[in-house]
Amino acid sequence: FDDPANGNQKPWDYEPLKRTKELYERHGFKLAVLESRPPYNLVKRGLPGRDQEIDDIFYRLGVIKAKQNERKKALNMFEKALEIDPAHHATLNPVISIQETQGDWEAVIHAKRGKLARSDTDGKVKLLDEIGEIYHKKLNNAQKSIGAFLEALEVRQDDHQLLQKVLDLYTETEQCK
Repeated sequence: FDDPANGNQKPWDYEPLKRTKELYERHGFKLAVLESRPPYNLVKRGLPGRDQEIDDIFYRLGVIKAKQNERKKALNMFEKALEIDPAHHATLNPVISIQETQGDWEAVIHAKRGKLARSDTDGKVKLLDEIGEIYHKKLNNAQKSIGAFLEALEVRQDDHQLLQKVLDLYTETEQCK
């Protein structure tokens, strides 16, 4: 296996295998499947960047389990992905969806808070507003709801709707007279 086109790649890496497959096909052989999964070269070789590939593997397994309606297994795979990248939006979105379906509102809040780190200003305000609404309407916790709305107001001080929500909650809890 001394093909100079391979450079420093190993024979089992994706590109050399792909070239071998193409060579066989040029000579009349038909190969239907080269590799039945994405070529996770960094994982196989223990190179830097392998954590992102492992994260992707767990995310994909979680998506498969969710499609098979195996929520517990899906959440397990998503949690493993989130151990590697706690703010991975692609993973947090299905986690939120599953937790909402199950009515686990504390877990929904936790996952939404995980998305804050990579959200822009509008995204942060929207997430914190949603968190405040969950605390107020689903968990009946006005104090934590106020806290979430105040946190959103720190991001965008001139949001009149958020100010009104805080005022309404202060009035409801008799903190404002």
